[in-house]
Amino acid sequence: MKRIAAIGIVLPLFFCGPVHAADPSPGDWTGLYAQASWLSDYRYYGFSESNRKPTYWLNLHAVLPDGFYAGAVAIGVKFYDRGNTQHELDYYGGKHIVWDNNDLNLAFLVDTFPDQHTGTPSYGFFQTSAELSHHFDALTVSAKEAYSPNYSSGTGTAWITSVKANYDFTAWQSADGETGDLTIERGPERHYWSVGATAKWKFVTLGLHYEGNDLTRPQCYYTNWCKSAWVASVSVGAPVMGFGF
Repeated sequence: MKRIAAIGIVLPLFFCGPVHAADPSPGDWTGLYAQASWLSDYRYYGFSESNRKPTYWLNLHAVLPDGFYAGAVAIGVKFYDRGNTQHELDYYGGKHIVWDNNDLNLAFLVDTFPDQHTGTPSYGFFQTSAELSHHFDALTVSAKEAYSPNYSSGTGTAWITSVKANYDFTAWQSADGETGDLTIERGPERHYWSVGATAKWKFVTLGLHYEGNDLTRPQCYYTNWCKSAWVASVSVGAPVMGFGF
């Protein structure tokens, strides 16, 4: 259920995340990008939000002047709750502050579930984050801190601390890894991890990652949603229009 599934921040998929598209850098091209993805399993920091079944991920991302950006993400979920919630809709925005080989990404996220009809506190939440990345030629390392004042299902404040690395072997092939901790005021603390690789061809990206966390079966509602697993993804993304700035 959502109250133990963290998102930290849905960072624009064109800059980082489990599925990558054309990866425009801040300032390279100002305009609107679209991406459609198929996922073999939708994971929030090691926790399956799709009952370990395939689902969709749709993203519209606007690159704005001066390092600003905004966007929306629609994702298929399957919670098996009383209201049969099946859709997640997230809105985000932020700004990249770039100097030398560094990138400070300040962002916010509004996480919603438009078809939640459970009579319980909302699964949705508001969250802010700061992520600092440094580029060493082909290697990029980053550290992120995210905060939610009122996390999913009314579980109180939540903090997420994570580090990750990405290595570009070639212009079309890369490997990445991430690990972090989620601490919720009224919920179990979780350590999560992800490691894998992506390959790109024009506007098509293939991904394969091994993801998991350390929640026990009782903490995972006596399901297998927290069991480590391989997650495959196929995405197609491209610029759809320029803003003319």
